[in-house]
Amino acid sequence: MIMFKIKILQHHSNQYIFTIFQILTILFFIFNSYSLLSQDISKKTPIAIVFNRVGQKATIRNGENISIVYGTKIKPEYCYLAYSPGKSENEYIIELKSYENVFEEIGRLHSVIDSLNLYNKHQYIQDKKKSPDQTIKGDNIINNDSIHKINSNALDFINKVFNTDHSIFDATQPAADLKTLNKYLQQQNKSIDNNYKVINANKDKIEAIKQKIKNINWNSGSFDRLNSFFSEIDSLVAYNNLLFLQNNNLTETKAYLEKAIQVSEIKNENLNKQIKYLIGISLLALIIAFAVYFIYRTNKKFNNKLRIINEELNNSNLQLSEQNNLIQNQISQLSVLHFEKDKLLNIINKELKTASLYIHNLIPKPIFNQNDKISTDWIFIPSTDLGGDSLGYRWISKHSFAFYLLDVSGHGIGPALHSVQVLNTLQHKTLPNVDFTKPDEVLTALNKIFQMKDHNEIYFTLFYGVYDTETGLLNYAGAGHPAALLINRNGTMEHLESTNIFIGALPNYNFKFQTIKIEKPASIYIYSDGVYEIINPQGIMFTSEKFEDSLIENIEKNKLSLDCLFQEAIQYHKSPTLDDDYSLLKVEFL
Repeated sequence: MIMFKIKILQHHSNQYIFTIFQILTILFFIFNSYSLLSQDISKKTPIAIVFNRVGQKATIRNGENISIVYGTKIKPEYCYLAYSPGKSENEYIIELKSYENVFEEIGRLHSVIDSLNLYNKHQYIQDKKKSPDQTIKGDNIINNDSIHKINSNALDFINKVFNTDHSIFDATQPAADLKTLNKYLQQQNKSIDNNYKVINANKDKIEAIKQKIKNINWNSGSFDRLNSFFSEIDSLVAYNNLLFLQNNNLTETKAYLEKAIQVSEIKNENLNKQIKYLIGISLLALIIAFAVYFIYRTNKKFNNKLRIINEELNNSNLQLSEQNNLIQNQISQLSVLHFEKDKLLNIINKELKTASLYIHNLIPKPIFNQNDKISTDWIFIPSTDLGGDSLGYRWISKHSFAFYLLDVSGHGIGPALHSVQVLNTLQHKTLPNVDFTKPDEVLTALNKIFQMKDHNEIYFTLFYGVYDTETGLLNYAGAGHPAALLINRNGTMEHLESTNIFIGALPNYNFKFQTIKIEKPASIYIYSDGVYEIINPQGIMFTSEKFEDSLIENIEKNKLSLDCLFQEAIQYHKSPTLDDDYSLLKVEFL
């Protein structure tokens, strides 16, 4: 009968495993604390999770401050926490697991191995008492020393495997022990197979001897032969019985070898898990260290850049201070210059007003029912700058009345002086060998005198007309000027178009004039482009068509006033001053 004895695992083994488990737990909580540090968990109330039994589970969420507490019935040295993903992305499940069943199995195997060792020693002593060197004499001889030695070595190695706790820094030894255990297992299987072969061979021998006994011819020597046969049968049966005992012993040892292999595989798997955990924690620690080093290097670079920026800012502040002082000096100088400029501008504005008034005074006064033949009216409103428009009219002879309106390109003193020069030429008839009753000769002579290339690229447009009070004929010519509007006595409107280019373009241009019969009473309106090239705040131009519509509307209402037309232009422009000169001449034929 085999006796089993419970053997408790050595205390230093448990203490070593517990120490490794504590280190792993501390490293895990260091990682968990670092990952939660950015979420300011120090301000959250810790959630306590109490584990009272193995297999108990708890659900935690990312960002929670967790405190793990073991109950009084839990043995921390046999337990560990397993983590697995939860139902959602930020959820985890903690489960309390135990190594205690593995340790109990190892203890039970220790007791079985001790019992087998005791049995082997007992069997070996009994076999030695029977035969010090041989178990059975004769042809069938078995050496029990080798069998006992194999079993003893296997059991000693199993005991060594169970009593040895490998650290994670000696990971190759458990694999080597597992290889040795498999080698002993192969030896046990081979010995058992060989013994069964011998047993079967002995059975065949016994059957052969029994057949010989049946075939004995009984004579005086038959009993001696029969005793020899029976002695050989007894020897073979005893040998088979011994082989059966050996096989039983080997089978038991084989069973515990297989169990030892299972336990060794479990220990090897646990050791591999610990190695993986250690590698993971090491990588985590390396990542943390790298992150800390990266943050340190980044902060250092940032601080260096900040220091350089501060130095540059200080230098910039010094430069700005110097520039501010310089600017203050320049502002003082500018104040003086502005004061001088204002004085000069006041003088210039006075001079411009004087010049504008001078141009305005050059225009003849309106004529009202002169000899019941001619009546004139006009409006001339210069723009903000000194303009280049001017207009005039005069009696050339007793029955010839000339009227004209010109528009010089550009604004300012140059175009204004150019306009005054042309106006004086027409007013005083200073063109030699020119008949001022013929518009084509007047335009041709002006074109020769006022060529653009000789007058700083300045040109002008002109409408010139001569009315004969006796014949009622109107001779007119336009040089690039807007069409004059003739309102007949029946209220119809005719356009007196310009058929010539502007004055100053080509030196030898052949100017032409046109003639029209005036049906009195009638009126003609001559104007510059400033009366319709008016833009409102939305960027839309007034246009000549709108000006004509406004003119007809005022005539139909019998309240035509040139000032009314100008007020409509101001209303459209949304400003009391226009961008160009507003020049409009009205001549009535009575």
